[in-house]
Amino acid sequence: MAMALTAPPEVRTRRFTADEVWRMVDVGIIDGNERLELIDGEICLVTPSGWDHAQVVEELGARLGRLYGVDYIIRMQTTVGGSEYSLPEPDIAVRPAEGPWRDERRHPRVEEMLLVVEVSATSQYLDRRKIPLYAEAAAPVYWIVDIPSRNVTVHEGPRPDGTWEQVHQVAESGELTVPGLDARVPVKELFPTER
Repeated sequence: MAMALTAPPEVRTRRFTADEVWRMVDVGIIDGNERLELIDGEICLVTPSGWDHAQVVEELGARLGRLYGVDYIIRMQTTVGGSEYSLPEPDIAVRPAEGPWRDERRHPRVEEMLLVVEVSATSQYLDRRKIPLYAEAAAPVYWIVDIPSRNVTVHEGPRPDGTWEQVHQVAESGELTVPGLDARVPVKELFPTER
């Protein structure tokens, strides 16, 4: 007698909220030192940085620190508040030195940043997944520094639906306008010298 085949049960997943993740950290389910990001309800492991990635993050962070000066803080690879279902950890984020986060004992939120930067080498899939997340969370400006392609994609004018008013790519021969300043950064200076 032939057995009837049935369709497998639907695979169901559960999205975590930012509050749930913080509670898991508080009670020790998640190690607070573990490199994780909550992206659209999914807990994602952050891959270790390769040499090129670390160089670009350090150099760009130092350069932005010099340009912005003491009135701003350059956060490097630190969690920012995203949305109910997201806690991204951008490679670089620039915020004013003063703000409500200290008195409220919380991470600054994405919309409180002046600039959010992801340096992308092996993490390109995850960094591109963050494009609508940062728009929905109202990041004023989002840069993706693409090491393999040696260019920077600039996103400006976030919309609540996860899209951006302006998206343009700046080639290695071009310059980036630094948000909030009358300053420009040559893109070629962001990348290690090619061998």
